[in-house]
This record gives sequence, structure tokens and C-alpha cells, in this order.
Amino acid sequence: MTVDTSVTLAGIPLKNPIMTASGTSGHGLELAPFFELSILGAFVTKGVSIAPRAGNAPPRLQETPAGLLNAIGLENPGVPAFCAQALPGLSALGIPIIVNCFGEDPEKTVAAVEALSREPAVTALELNVSCPNVKAGGIAFGTDPAVLRPLVEACRRVCPKPLLVKLSPNVTSIVAMAAAALEGGADGLTCVNTLLGCDVDVRRRRFLPGPGRGGLSGPATLPVALLKVAEVHRAFPKTPIIGVGGIRRGEDVLKFLLAGATAVQVGTAILIEPTAPVRILREFIELCEELNIQRPAEVVGTATVG
Repeated sequence: MTVDTSVTLAGIPLKNPIMTASGTSGHGLELAPFFELSILGAFVTKGVSIAPRAGNAPPRLQETPAGLLNAIGLENPGVPAFCAQALPGLSALGIPIIVNCFGEDPEKTVAAVEALSREPAVTALELNVSCPNVKAGGIAFGTDPAVLRPLVEACRRVCPKPLLVKLSPNVTSIVAMAAAALEGGADGLTCVNTLLGCDVDVRRRRFLPGPGRGGLSGPATLPVALLKVAEVHRAFPKTPIIGVGGIRRGEDVLKFLLAGATAVQVGTAILIEPTAPVRILREFIELCEELNIQRPAEVVGTATVG
């Protein structure tokens, strides 16, 4: 049996549902020596802001028993440098390029979206709303529906391309945040960003990573991410969802699709095994063959309770 792995995400045709997660594959060139990136359904870049950011001082990473804490601090070269240095190589891959972007305040966020939208090589934008809003006391955009909706509306006005919003799991109701993003004009949602957490060095009596907390990713987050995808899909069954969190096997991909995701992103697994997407795609196809799933796109959201 031949498995048709193609899916359509917010109007974007993907050859398969597997893409990179923002922040774990740089801007493409870092991962290129390990496998042919064109096998991916899409490539998602590290987050980009309108101006360069240095990020946090080290230590910025801390391993956990089933994952990784990161406090990179959104380090990036800025939109102009990204467009001049990274985008040409990405455009040569022949697959959709989704650029993750953010800003420290609404104006800078809109500026980044507008500048990136003008680039022909950019297929879609993924808006990171977990960035603290410096004009609102450092509260992240993605934790308050009243803040998120106007931000997405402003970005929508300057973005003619598909606009995805990456939601945070660190909220009381992810459905409320999803509603705000969709009301603002989002074409799709990425569920979810990292979970907040920390570690403690008992000998030095210091919190880790360096800033005292970080975003938890990796296998430990899989059950949380699956639940958030399922909750959002139940509330908005026609909305394209990208599932992300703890994917390391082909079976995990199918789990996310059954929960309601159209596509998935692989992140921390790449840091451990740079060729992980190749293996995961192969395992996914083999599992679909075993379960007689000829077209995985048709099983999205079909998992039941009980």
C-alpha cells in the first residue's frame, strides 16, 4: 500500500506533516549537513525580531530527566540580516518556509511581520506570542485574550500571507487564547510552546537555567501538548493546528493527528539526534501501512474517548 502523506495547512500544500520546530534547527544551514532538508513538509526558522537580540547570558540550557530547559532569550540576528544571509539558502530547498517572528512590543511585532511578509521566499509566518510585552510590565502577549486579539489584528492588516499563532500552554484556558487569535484573523494555530519550569543546583543553591527559569521541551511535554491540541480541535474543528511537544517517534506524529493536528513540529529530538526527522517520517509511514491508513490527513481529529 502506498501512503499519501500530503496535507494542506492553512492553504499551504505540504508533502508530509513533519516540519522543524522553531529554535532547534537554527535558520537551516546548521541542520543541512545532517540530512536533505527538502524531505520535510516545511522548515520553520528560529524566531526573528525586527532588530538583533543578544539573548541571555549562559547557562542557557539545562537537561532534565525527560526533557530540556532552555532560556536562550530569543537570540537572533534581526530581520534584515536574516533576509540577507539565511533566507536565500532556505528558498533553495523547494519546500514551504515558515518564519517564526516576535517583538518586544506591539509596534515591533507588527514591524517584523510586515517586513517578513514582503519577502517572496517566506511562505507563512508563525507569530510567537510568548514573548514578554515590555509595554505591559513584561506580561506575555499570549496570556491575555484582550491583549492577544488586537495584536493579531494589527499583524493581520500587514500580512497577506498565512498567519499562524503559536500558543502558550502556560495559561488557564488555551481555548480562550485560541479564540482570541482566530478572532484577530489567524489562519492557524501552533500548539504548544514550551512549559515554564526550573531546576536547582543543590550544591551551589542556585536555580537553573541562568535566569532562574526556562521553557521545558522534550518527551515530558508530550501528554500536555496532546491535550492542548485536542482541546483546541474540539472547540475549533475546522482550524488548522500544528502539534508540537515531545515528538520523537513516528507513533507520536500519528497521535497528534488523531488528536486534531494537521501537521507537527519536531524540536528537541533534533538536538539529540540531528537526523531524527528522517527516521520519524519513515516510522510514521510504516505505522500507517501497518494500520491500513492510506491517507493520514483523513484521520485528523478522529480519536475518541472511552
